[in-house]
Amino acid sequence: MATAVASGTITSGVFETAVASGGQVLTLTLTGDVYVSTAVFSTIRQDILDGITSDASTATSWNTKVRDTASVSTVVRTSDTICTVTFAIASTYNTNADEDITATLPATALVSSVVGVAANSFTVLKEPTNMRVIHGFAPVAPGVVDYTDPGFGAPDAALVMQNITTAGVEISTTHAWHCIGFVDNSGNDEVMSVFMENNVGNTDASRAWSSGNVVTMQSNSTTYVLGAGALIKDGLRINYSISSTAYNVIVILLKGLKNVKVASQALSAGVTDITGLGFSPDLIFLATTAQTVQGRSDYSYFSFGAAHKAADGTISQHSTWLFEIDNAAQSYPGLAIYDTYAVGKIAAGGTTIDWSGAVEDFDSDGFSINASATDPGSQIIDYLAIELHNPDDAWVGTIETPTSAIVQNITGPRFTPGGIILTHTWQHTLNSHVWDADACAFIMGASDGTDEYSMGIYNEDAQTVTDTASYYGSSILARLYDDNAAIRHFNASATFTPVGFDLAYTSTGTSSLVWAAIALRDLSVGVVSATTSGTLVGASVFEDAIVSGGRVLKLTLAEDVYVSTAVFSTIRQDIIDGLESDSSTATSWNTKVRDTVSVSAVVRTSDTLCTITLPAIADYDISTNETITATLPATAMASTVFAVIAAPTILIRKALASSAVQTTVCTIFTGF
Repeated sequence: MATAVASGTITSGVFETAVASGGQVLTLTLTGDVYVSTAVFSTIRQDILDGITSDASTATSWNTKVRDTASVSTVVRTSDTICTVTFAIASTYNTNADEDITATLPATALVSSVVGVAANSFTVLKEPTNMRVIHGFAPVAPGVVDYTDPGFGAPDAALVMQNITTAGVEISTTHAWHCIGFVDNSGNDEVMSVFMENNVGNTDASRAWSSGNVVTMQSNSTTYVLGAGALIKDGLRINYSISSTAYNVIVILLKGLKNVKVASQALSAGVTDITGLGFSPDLIFLATTAQTVQGRSDYSYFSFGAAHKAADGTISQHSTWLFEIDNAAQSYPGLAIYDTYAVGKIAAGGTTIDWSGAVEDFDSDGFSINASATDPGSQIIDYLAIELHNPDDAWVGTIETPTSAIVQNITGPRFTPGGIILTHTWQHTLNSHVWDADACAFIMGASDGTDEYSMGIYNEDAQTVTDTASYYGSSILARLYDDNAAIRHFNASATFTPVGFDLAYTSTGTSSLVWAAIALRDLSVGVVSATTSGTLVGASVFEDAIVSGGRVLKLTLAEDVYVSTAVFSTIRQDIIDGLESDSSTATSWNTKVRDTVSVSAVVRTSDTLCTITLPAIADYDISTNETITATLPATAMASTVFAVIAAPTILIRKALASSAVQTTVCTIFTGF
């Protein structure tokens, strides 16, 4: 009985990008039979390709983008018992999950066998996303701990969270203690933390800042944790100079970034220009404990925020703030959440904002922060500045939580995320701060679509004996506890979608809260785009060409395909409706072309090409040039759930006066 074994580079557990790049080899070795002669083999090579089949079938997976596009020239009879297939570049190959591929040799390829012979299957792995969320622990003694995800590759930056919870303990009422650190691939790291002691008569609140470390936990008198970070293959290494307890640690790894920089900056009144990055950032994470020197200081001031500049220049930002007074007879928590500032500080008296910082400019070498209200007086911010390959690969926005256990659809990103980060506090109103609140809290959660973790702190209001807590959650993106381990308001987890993410709530409160959100696009999912071409596109298309008819518009898709021919025939009018002019007169494009062209002019030429041939439009007449934008509706594409604007736009020029004269003379002559 004949058997076949699949081997070669493609069977060694390669990622989808390796297949997309081409050059992977599949070797099919026979035992108990031989391949047909070279002459016959050349005629059945397509049968061999057809037998290399995936268990998945999507518009961009193996069967469509690799098997069905491979050339028979890549199939070679190397010997009587060995056949090799060398796969060419398949740039649009993109799998949604690991794909198991089975190569079944057809009987036509074998001398003796009358049935096909299946070889062992092999797997093409889904490319690791550009963000991973990892959970680990601090060491019980000073030393080095690696927080890694095998196969992730080289990270460009990381965010780190740590608090006082330990293994198997979701909530600790020992103290409220929390730190957030940044580290980049040049070895820069910064960290800031806050502390609120539990069960004391007078409030005992402090904050700490440490440059050159990525984790720290300090009380009023003692440093309990201190560790420097360095990015390594597949993750982050923290060298703990101080550590004695296995506290929970959450690491958010980021990769696929063009440039990154971690640093600190003192803010002054008005605009502070932050320069020396060497690149123009698109996304910035910021944190402050409102200190001017490293070490610890009285009072718990803390804010964490983000700012993003989209490709069109729009700046979006938000920040989440926390405050607790020190050495007071009772607790007076303060909190805020803003989408007009990326960083700030509540005044010690609580009735006003001490200062607030809005990111107002992203330039070629950095960014600027406009500090309003009181002069920050050289108080320090930490930042992680990121230049993306595409500015629209990130989204910064806010969310208003529901008041019942539902699934909430967040569509602001308009892309499939590779990861999301949520921060929130006990705040019901956007762009306001609360002093002497019911409670203050700071919660940060992160999800990479597979794993999600959250970590936070809590402080009860108006307690003559302080009542604080720290907590940690796995498989939970957002959760708010009180000090008694009861879920105060919500419990939510995330699922990624093609346009953003869904939050599934298992519990909520009776009043909405405002959350701040950051999403990073999954770089393994190609950006769907469309290109215009054909005789309708170009600098020399005049209105008389439209009058005469016959001009062709080609709309070519990348990273998606058109819907099936049967479905396409039902949505052709949607495509025509998407051909929109910037002018609107009784005789211009929208009226005389778009609104009159028959759907029969629209043809699905291939999976990725749509062709529109214009008929003659005798009464088309424009007084000035007009620009046409072609927008492909979501109904026309197999996977995309939002419209795609094709580029470049189409320019129709007003006919030259001389052309009109020539036409008139010709008409008179003919008539004579």
